[in-house]
Amino acid sequence: MGLSLEVKGLSHRYGSRVALEDASFSLLPGSVLGLLGPNGAGKTTLVKLLLGLCPKSAGLIRVGDDDLDSLSARQRAKLIAYVPQSSALAFPFKVREVVLMGRFAHIKFGRVPGRADVAAMEGALEEMRIGHLADRRFQELSGGERQLTLMARALAQNAMILLLDEPTANLDFANQGAVLNMVKKIAKIGRSVLMTTHFPNHAFVAADQTALIKSGRILACGPTEDVLTGQSLSAIYGTKIAVVSAQIPGYGLEVKLCAPIPEEG
Repeated sequence: MGLSLEVKGLSHRYGSRVALEDASFSLLPGSVLGLLGPNGAGKTTLVKLLLGLCPKSAGLIRVGDDDLDSLSARQRAKLIAYVPQSSALAFPFKVREVVLMGRFAHIKFGRVPGRADVAAMEGALEEMRIGHLADRRFQELSGGERQLTLMARALAQNAMILLLDEPTANLDFANQGAVLNMVKKIAKIGRSVLMTTHFPNHAFVAADQTALIKSGRILACGPTEDVLTGQSLSAIYGTKIAVVSAQIPGYGLEVKLCAPIPEEG
């Protein structure tokens, strides 16, 4: 059974500077919410607040029926998993070992991983279709393979809510597609996904809902195709952007795409 994530009136300040102001949105079980905005808009601050890494100035974060503030770090880790843009592991861990790290919240201090932990690790490798990489060293993987490994680690954590921080950053075109397909697959098996991204086209591909954030405020949140318009994207990014529909020959699919409009002259 999935879990919902509800954010109401969330605010945060760094000294006198407002980093996030009165943010509100809901993430439903089995859905993907894309969070878009320019650099410095407040995306990273919002993710840190959801992870409990910095104190909020005001507002409420609720996971299912639980207020996030009432939970310990271990309890939070059983509900919310985090996938960073990249991970520079210092030791030559194998992929299976990296994925097994997702089980730390479930293993009592001083104990070794048990059968349930190994089963969760193997299941996550299978879900991400990277079982063939299990004995490879993490440092030897391509960027796309590393990202899929980090997503498998989050699945092994067995948290029902996943926070993905720009999961396609620094990936080539093929690996971007592979990661976005896995994001959609994760939602289909009942997990809730919040995905930050700089690419509106990725939200069109993978996000059911999209929130637009600028200067620490969420300006719009709703169904992706309703929120991502040329007008709203132009306002967020401060440049003229067009959104168009296109037919994919041979597949019978219609997709929406966005692109900046070149300046004349």
